Amino acid sequence: MESIQDQGAGLTYREELPLAIEPQAESGGKHHWIQLNAGNEMLLRACLAIYDHREPEEHDEVMQELTRLDLKLNLLLNVVQQLAVAQSPQPQPVPVTLTAEGVSWPERFGPCLVSAGAGTQQLAGEALVRVNIYISPLVALPLSFDGYFDKVEIEGGSAEWQCKFASASPVVSELLEKLIFSFHRREVAQERAAG
Repeated sequence: MESIQDQGAGLTYREELPLAIEPQAESGGKHHWIQLNAGNEMLLRACLAIYDHREPEEHDEVMQELTRLDLKLNLLLNVVQQLAVAQSPQPQPVPVTLTAEGVSWPERFGPCLVSAGAGTQQLAGEALVRVNIYISPLVALPLSFDGYFDKVEIEGGSAEWQCKFASASPVVSELLEKLIFSFHRREVAQERAAG
């Protein structure tokens, strides 16, 4: 299997994110994927709304009021997130590379991410899995994708684990790409402000 990063998959987002993998016996079918995509689309639209901040112009009173409401909503989301995490803790963050096509992480974090009830299960190559990625600390829910899990060799002789998304609709892929771009834009702005 070719590495996600070698495919020219477009924008990538590298970050430490909570990630969980669950084995799937078989594909859930069309209805299941429609539900999965609907949840992911709602979550991605919420994340884009949270992270797409625009500074209001001084004379624009409507934008200033919207900014104040946005700050209040973000505070409320933060409180709800803390309550949700206390009720059901997220998995440990691992360094991931996320694209609109899939997610990969270093080999050293490998199959230990795969849980099967009370224990850990080894997966054969190209196993069907559900991957849950907690994309934002402000949102308690994960993005969930069905995909194919495998170990791939990358440049320099090292290896990584990856999951190529099989269930992502074109709309979800586009929204994920926009969110990744938003993260890049914010990172560049922070670097400019620091430098």
